[in-house]
Amino acid sequence: MTALPVDGALTSGGAAPFAVTAPPDLTLASDRTGTTTFTVTNLTGRPVKARLIPKGASGAENSWVAVVGPTEVPMGVAATITVDLRVVVPEAAPGGEHLLVLEVVAEDDTETVTGQSVAFTASGPQAPAEGTKPKRRWLRILLIALGCLLALIGLLVVILIVAFIASN
Repeated sequence: MTALPVDGALTSGGAAPFAVTAPPDLTLASDRTGTTTFTVTNLTGRPVKARLIPKGASGAENSWVAVVGPTEVPMGVAATITVDLRVVVPEAAPGGEHLLVLEVVAEDDTETVTGQSVAFTASGPQAPAEGTKPKRRWLRILLIALGCLLALIGLLVVILIVAFIASN
């Protein structure tokens, strides 16, 4: 899966207030987690506090993605910071190709940039391990005990019938 290009989507017109870049892909670990790093540069021409909002896309839930560290960061003029995003795909979530993006919003909500998307592939839901199936050992033991009991009752009935016939 390839990532979308930087879209620089602005909610306020004009030049982009932030440059937001990231690697195009993230490889998740076998436990369906991973971390990627975005680079954010303040292009507003003034010091600003940037609000960092991670978002899932293409089937990824927003709840799967979180900023590692503070979600509001003061930035000086032309300052560049790195922002780590942690992805945790729940076990029950369907597998497939997904995207995540980082939206950066100026503190006064006048300028917003949605940065480059990062593609990741989640494996299918984890199958239960072989040993985690509910054991029915007790059922086998119960059935064997019931069979033995019925065999003993049958033997006792045969002995009683033979003894009754022999006494007459």
